[in-house]
Amino acid sequence: MTPGFTRQWYSPQAAEALITETGGLHFTMDLVAARAGISKGGLTYSYPTKDALIEDMLRRELQRFVSLRESETKGNAPHDRLAAHIRVSAEQKAVYLTRAAHLMAALSSHPVHRKQVQAFYREAFELADPATEEGRRARKAFLSIEGLFLLRGLGLMQVSDQEWDDVFADALAGLKQATTHLAR
Repeated sequence: MTPGFTRQWYSPQAAEALITETGGLHFTMDLVAARAGISKGGLTYSYPTKDALIEDMLRRELQRFVSLRESETKGNAPHDRLAAHIRVSAEQKAVYLTRAAHLMAALSSHPVHRKQVQAFYREAFELADPATEEGRRARKAFLSIEGLFLLRGLGLMQVSDQEWDDVFADALAGLKQATTHLAR
């Protein structure tokens, strides 16, 4: 076990690495325990079920993202938080994108985990007011980047780094253009 990690923190990291490497196809408690360098009994002491481990992984990933988004927010308007969401998404390393997309795909079939993901996306989606031009543009930007995130992260579409950067730049420009238009 790596120094400085408790079993509880280390096991999710091992599970996340396993999902990233295998795409979630070979995600078992036995393989996670082996990857973490602990016994399956040691793993089940902290996580009695695979669902408990997945729930902790999902909670950590969503908290990580929200913390990054909040630290990147540059104003008080709802669209500022949505712009931060887009900027943070654009800056994520490929490994985080792949892991997050696989986690979401794997968890979408489990009602408890699906509710966490639904709440995360609902909260982000509602940062924009659809009654305003700015809000409608923000929603379009949000949906475009989340669509690209899922397509790339799930391996459903090859997206070059340049294409990735271009889509995110367009999304942010759309938000900025809406804000400028409303300020006139």
